[in-house]
Amino acid sequence: MLSALTARENVEVVLHLAGMRGRVARQRATELLTALGLEERLDHRPAELSGGEKQRVAIARALANDPPVLLADEPTANLDSKSSRELMRLLRSIAKEQQRSLIMVSHDQRLQEIAERVLWLEDGRFKELRAMVRDPVCLMAIEQETAPAHAEYKGTTYYFCARGCREEFETDPERFIRALER
Repeated sequence: MLSALTARENVEVVLHLAGMRGRVARQRATELLTALGLEERLDHRPAELSGGEKQRVAIARALANDPPVLLADEPTANLDSKSSRELMRLLRSIAKEQQRSLIMVSHDQRLQEIAERVLWLEDGRFKELRAMVRDPVCLMAIEQETAPAHAEYKGTTYYFCARGCREEFETDPERFIRALER
């Protein structure tokens, strides 16, 4: 966001770059910000907005020119847990209600909860997270078919990132299974 501009002007700038001017741009910016719950903050500068409010202005800017795909790079970074949850719900509802694709890049594990599909980037390759399992000892996500070790316990197969984790698991399987279920 440009610090010298208000929330509404920050959205208008994006519209101006796409050729929309005057009252039409101002009305579109106002509608977007109002839809995102910022009707009382239209004329506030970024320094006067909370982290969550700034994120919602950024979303309004991203939606301004009606893109079919939204890209979000670390959308919950620097937000408290409550604001992060609100932002995640907002992004998900925008994607569903407006039938837009939403691609998020994040280290925030909680985003998995709202995603329809999760890819994991490892060694320069994308892997489907659903095809991965969790090592019950170190809790690392690993590919089941390439796991270097596995063990059977009470009819269930557990996969491990290393033989050392399997050996540790075998000393007290119940302890690790309880931790995995939390």
